[in-house]
Amino acid sequence: MERMDDVYTQYKMNPRQCEAEFNKIRTKVMDDFKFSIIDERKFNILDKRIDEYILEIRAELVHTRLREVRKRLEEDLQRMKNEGDAEDIDFDALVQMIESTSRLAEEDRKELRELVAGWRETHQSRA
Repeated sequence: MERMDDVYTQYKMNPRQCEAEFNKIRTKVMDDFKFSIIDERKFNILDKRIDEYILEIRAELVHTRLREVRKRLEEDLQRMKNEGDAEDIDFDALVQMIESTSRLAEEDRKELRELVAGWRETHQSRA
């Protein structure tokens, strides 16, 4: 368990590397179980902990990507407004894109819907 904590601390800023390191640990844990170095109870505890770390890493990666997407959308919207293309903004297409993205958690989907609704409202009030 201490090794897992160390890996998480060392690699948490690089989610892909962190997940790869946890997969290496999982392989070792499986080998240790297969060769009776650890018992089933310990295997289950370690395997569950690895799953928890990987889920945490993936959740942070998704949130980071959402922040990046949100920032890019805001920048694009501002650029279009500055260039006079604001009339061409297809807010319905943005909402449809959000709805069709299957890997979004419902709370993230809701946040993005609200963001686009706010943009639409701001755009309509300035038009």
